[in-house]
Amino acid sequence: MTITTGILQVGAGAFHTWAVKKDNSLWCWGWNKYGQVGDGTYEDKTYPVEIMKGIIDVSAGGSHTCAIKQYGSLWCWGANEEGQLGDRTKLNRYLPYSIMKLKQ
Repeated sequence: MTITTGILQVGAGAFHTWAVKKDNSLWCWGWNKYGQVGDGTYEDKTYPVEIMKGIIDVSAGGSHTCAIKQYGSLWCWGANEEGQLGDRTKLNRYLPYSIMKLKQ
């Protein structure tokens, strides 16, 4: 399966990019110094990597990414020096971290 098939949304942070496919899977790639790609590494990705399934919306800051899953949970990852992930820490996260369950 190629990333260019069935894209619903695409967006970018400062140096990383994300795309959501028709099957609601989230794919990310690019500069990954702070874990903003979300694949569990700090290695830059020159190709799309599947991060999560069940995504309905995504947004990216300069070096962090947040996604809302189909059943209302918010997940964020990447740079967190200023607490921008909302997880009550200032730790960078290289994997998606569940921040909250959104009210339905």
